[in-house]
Amino acid sequence: MSNEKVLPIVLVFIFLFSFLSPTVEAFDWDNDGIDDSFDTDDDNDSVLDIDDQCTPGQVNSYSLGMRDHDSDGCDDHEMYISNAFLEGDGTDAILEILIDSNENQIVAGYSTGNYSKFENYNITIDPNVEAYTFISKINSSGIIDWFIYTIYYERFYMVLGDDDSIFIASNVDTNITWNTPSGNVVINDTNDNYDPYIMKVSTQGVIEWIEHNENPGGQLLQSMSMGSSNNMVLSIANVNNSTMTYGNQVFNLKAIEGFVINISSSGIWGSDIISIENPNFISIDDVSVFGKISNSENGYMAINSYQDIPSVEIKKNGVYQCSINKNNSQTDFYILSFTLFYNWDCVDSISVEAHTGYAEAWVRNMVLDFDETDGNVSIGIAGAMEADTFNYSTLEFGNWGVITPQGEYTYEGYKAYYGEIIFESSNSTSSLDWDFLIWDNSNLNYLSEFTELKYTNHALVLCGNFFSTLNLVSDNNYTNFMSIGSVTGNDYD
Repeated sequence: MSNEKVLPIVLVFIFLFSFLSPTVEAFDWDNDGIDDSFDTDDDNDSVLDIDDQCTPGQVNSYSLGMRDHDSDGCDDHEMYISNAFLEGDGTDAILEILIDSNENQIVAGYSTGNYSKFENYNITIDPNVEAYTFISKINSSGIIDWFIYTIYYERFYMVLGDDDSIFIASNVDTNITWNTPSGNVVINDTNDNYDPYIMKVSTQGVIEWIEHNENPGGQLLQSMSMGSSNNMVLSIANVNNSTMTYGNQVFNLKAIEGFVINISSSGIWGSDIISIENPNFISIDDVSVFGKISNSENGYMAINSYQDIPSVEIKKNGVYQCSINKNNSQTDFYILSFTLFYNWDCVDSISVEAHTGYAEAWVRNMVLDFDETDGNVSIGIAGAMEADTFNYSTLEFGNWGVITPQGEYTYEGYKAYYGEIIFESSNSTSSLDWDFLIWDNSNLNYLSEFTELKYTNHALVLCGNFFSTLNLVSDNNYTNFMSIGSVTGNDYD
């Protein structure tokens, strides 16, 4: 629904601003003073097999297409997470890892193929289903406390609550069953359209509740974040003319329009709904949807949106609050916007849009920070952008100005950017302004994207991907901010 792109290979680079990274010691699983990063049992097989953590003969216990590179009776085809291994005869992926207050690891992901194994949990996958989704808790000693799964996969979001409860949200278009140690929990879907659902899982792996709203037409979850008072905030896109009911709220959206709603830790839908709507409805294919939701601090929350129409209205419980309008009426391309809310009331918006020709930007992650000293709000944004570089297309970042992206869209070439938006809450005339911007200005044949963004008390951490070269600049004089390159000059990092 949003104009997001995905790199074909997911490899990672990490930036740590403000403070230096701590020293990382070599891996030495057997405490023999030798780095075991590539040879865990000193067998010189150059394979990260973690054999020192596995029981010989294990490879004969399961018929899962395992590999025993060094013929020691241990399966070497494993992913290492504490002392837990995920493996199978297909693709096994961990997409989310959260650490709770007791240093337990909450991991979630998916597995394909016919069989899969997570330590002592063995799953036979329905051959008619693409993959299964799992969630597991691994305690601080590296032992699996519990494992739950469903033979179904759609993109999901996972957030850790203030009480270490786990909230999972996704979409479903058929009946599914979550298999848990305490019994099976069924979600019945009867309308043959995608609908969002959210569930709460206790620290013991018990599904406490599931909210699954079947409404006319189809709705798609776009993102989820932690709100205030242990509430979860969800961004949902409606895909056609629908009258929807969420708790006590009944409302109608005409086309591809979006809304944001929160749900309490006890599974009660909130009383407020923020919607983004087309005030001049022409076609059901017109797009105005919300995307990412920031964290909430001191009543402030930021939401990004996409629109392909000249003007949209943001409403709270059906009442108009503010508008987002194109600055450049000549373009028909997507506008990426960021709107700041205070106690769910619209404060202001700022946009990124094509200035000349085709150019677009999208968001991968967004973090809000409230400065208790001066009351200023800053919104950090990580993502990528692309353009028709052969025709010198440009992209306009609000008050910051116009830049020329080097990501040529016909090559599937896009370039990373990171920006900060500032709002001075103590200034009654303040508006949202771009305060800082860096972007990749490397060769148009190269790819890059920022994918993750984390604020800590000590630093800002950016993670992402690039191919061959990353050349970050901070202004239109192309002042170098940072340059890095791959070892070969021709691979992903």
